[in-house]
Amino acid sequence: MPKVLDLEKRIIFLKKSAKINIDERTNYVSDSMTRFDNILDEGKKTTSPEKKVLKLILEEDDNIIKSIEQGMRENNVKEANVDDIDGAAKEATITNMEKGKYNEFEVRETELIRASGIFKFGGDDLWGSLNVFTGGRKPISGKLTKGTAMDGLQIKLLIKQTSQ
Repeated sequence: MPKVLDLEKRIIFLKKSAKINIDERTNYVSDSMTRFDNILDEGKKTTSPEKKVLKLILEEDDNIIKSIEQGMRENNVKEANVDDIDGAAKEATITNMEKGKYNEFEVRETELIRASGIFKFGGDDLWGSLNVFTGGRKPISGKLTKGTAMDGLQIKLLIKQTSQ
């Protein structure tokens, strides 16, 4: 397995590349396809394959989990990671464990500010979970077990695998 260069050597290597722009003040690499971890010891540069994104925009009263399933089916996506969420749930049930106690929260018209999770088809069934973090005065963090969207709720999925 090739050894990865330390950060200072990687930055020097990147500065020599004509395809990459680096902000001299922050060392921010503007080519999103190039990652420091992909710069190898021999001075060779590899790039990871372009990540494919499936962005779901839900309408009022759409079932959130069913919409993820439908979007993945229609686009032949076998497995995806939830990368982001932007919008609000009209009604939702969020569960979590806190101090050894199972909690179930029923929320209405609640902003969802962060999401993560993974979904994968096993045969015809969708497996996975959607972890969310709500906004507001009393934020809730947990698994969204059911819920409907307010108009314009957006869910961004990073596709891990597509069927041929």
